[in-house]
Amino acid sequence: MTATLVTMGLTVLVTVIAALVTEYALRFLLPRYAEKFPWAPNLQVEMEVLREVLPQLEARVRFYINSDGERGDPPMRRGEDCYRVLVSGDSFAESWFVDQETNWCAVLQRQLNAPASLEALGNARVHVGSIARSLTTCRKQQTLLRSVLHRYERIDLLVLVPGLSEAVLWVQEGAPAELRARTAEDGEPNYGQHGNGPFGWRPARTATYRCISNMRNRLFVTRSHRTGCGMSVKKLRDKRATARIDDHQPDPSAILERYAEDLDALVRYGCRIARRVFAAIPAYIGVPDTPADEGQFWNFGYGNPHVGAVERYMSSRVAANILAAFNATTERVAAAAGVEFCRLEDHVDRNFEAFYDRIHLTAKGGDQVGRAIAAAVLAGSRHEPRAN
Repeated sequence: MTATLVTMGLTVLVTVIAALVTEYALRFLLPRYAEKFPWAPNLQVEMEVLREVLPQLEARVRFYINSDGERGDPPMRRGEDCYRVLVSGDSFAESWFVDQETNWCAVLQRQLNAPASLEALGNARVHVGSIARSLTTCRKQQTLLRSVLHRYERIDLLVLVPGLSEAVLWVQEGAPAELRARTAEDGEPNYGQHGNGPFGWRPARTATYRCISNMRNRLFVTRSHRTGCGMSVKKLRDKRATARIDDHQPDPSAILERYAEDLDALVRYGCRIARRVFAAIPAYIGVPDTPADEGQFWNFGYGNPHVGAVERYMSSRVAANILAAFNATTERVAAAAGVEFCRLEDHVDRNFEAFYDRIHLTAKGGDQVGRAIAAAVLAGSRHEPRAN
């Protein structure tokens, strides 16, 4: 009996020690060697949208991620004769509330896979994958691209969608004339899967759980079904409706200068890793026609409406001026770097059939954007050795 208890005690002790050694080893190894993905691989989210809140949107929306962590079809096979398009940007490209088949990246892929388009590009097929995520600034886009580049045999076309995140975040910080010093967090993307901490001792916070979860995502499909989608938008709109609208025009000179530097660095890095770089300059709704249309907006508050009350919001007139200034900066930087660009405001209906708020597209708007980018890409298509 005594020998049995001693054996059991030693077994428990060895198991605990082994678990602790494994946990501490993983806490050291995961941040250094775990692969990073923009979205958790093989994620499938299906959403039921509240049409009484968002009548412009589809009632059922699918948001599917492939094994490379991109929104899009399964990735191309190594060595396949495929024109690889990678889209990097923020929520304008993410298209969270637009279905898998109707978001503008899917439209772009269909347009480029037309027989005449394939003949112009000189490939058997086209694959478009999107690593766009909400509030991903130019600095974060560059970090994200560095993190995922090793998974790409080549990138034939890199589509960058810059500017909106910088504008929104600057306003959330109070639109300061003098900018705070940069921090390391400013350049760290919001990865969907990674090996970074902080870790804890609750089961779901341990490095062991993170490691198992990461492996599961690589091997199996994770399905999620969500109902009542859009209620958060209603709450955000209600916050703006009860707040003060400020028509004062802040000075964006400092943020535009920093944005130009970050965008230039992103574009030049893109030119090193991709055969072609294309800047898609976002469209937006400026000053709406009626007060009822004004109620569709929720962003551009002097504070973060997702985490607390916001007492003051930028007026539509001022927001439109700020966005126009960012877009003009984007065009200037792209032209100076010699990369192709497209002003999407020239191709998209700037109304509440193409948008469901100031900067986010519906399926109709996505169709217009996808077709416009495809036409611009084909107009500038050329065959030359890969830059990287």
